[in-house]
Amino acid sequence: MKQSNDLYGKNSKTPSEFKKSFATSLENAECSPEHLRMALKTLEREKPELFEPYQPLGDDDGICQDKPKWRLSGYFFKQVHLCEKNFSRERIEHVIEVKSHLIEYGIAGFPSNVKHQSNSESGTVVNTFKSVDLSHYTPSPALKKHVDSGDLSNIRNALFMEMNDKRLTTTQIKQAFAWVLLRKPNLFVPYEENANARAMNPDSTQWDRDYYGMQEVYANSNFSCERLSHMVEVRAQVFDIATTSASSSRPVVQPAAQRTSEEGRASQADSSYQSNNASNWLKYALFAGGAVLALALLINSIIR
Repeated sequence: MKQSNDLYGKNSKTPSEFKKSFATSLENAECSPEHLRMALKTLEREKPELFEPYQPLGDDDGICQDKPKWRLSGYFFKQVHLCEKNFSRERIEHVIEVKSHLIEYGIAGFPSNVKHQSNSESGTVVNTFKSVDLSHYTPSPALKKHVDSGDLSNIRNALFMEMNDKRLTTTQIKQAFAWVLLRKPNLFVPYEENANARAMNPDSTQWDRDYYGMQEVYANSNFSCERLSHMVEVRAQVFDIATTSASSSRPVVQPAAQRTSEEGRASQADSSYQSNNASNWLKYALFAGGAVLALALLINSIIR
């Protein structure tokens, strides 16, 4: 993958300028929560000194955990503005979570995927996932943890984590999607092609690791069933993934000590995936377009 020098701006931003621009990206409707999480993880790894300790700032300026209040007019935009004054991981993570919540529930000013549920029910591609046999299937602790959290953006990231575990067979990946769909019928959004999510290439002779990496960037903007089904197919070919294994289900961990140990390993694997994938995200996002490219260029300007 050839990289053009003109992708990189000539001048790096000052920390103050960067924080203001990053807040603009948080507010931008074209910057998905999935991309913003990857950008945040990149900053955490490459520029930790940029962050400040969390501060409430004022009686009415602290983080609110009452989700109904997130839907009140102005709450999201107020928190975005406060990120400029208190550039803390906690506040930025909160803003991304609020944005994900507002998108899921179709709050005014945020694109909703609720309308796609009826189409998803009848779509051939979705039915491909829904017809998967889930008998004896046990979701990974990381996937279950994120599904239990209810945050749609985190759930999607957890599915990317499953797909990037090359030990999992194609059948296991399809089972993961099928299991999540039973709990989150609005998992997918309508398929679109735009500057942030370009067309898929049906020619399998042109699929390689870079193509897969770009598809993940596009899917972060357009988490459609068509794109994820395509990624499952590309993954199988590019990484030589087995279709099935002798035992495609995970063993159920019964003893509490073993369960605690496995949950700890899952948390470590989750963090490792987020860190490694953030690195890949920036590499490929710099070749995307629209708001994704703008966000990637912004991150690159402060870490290089």
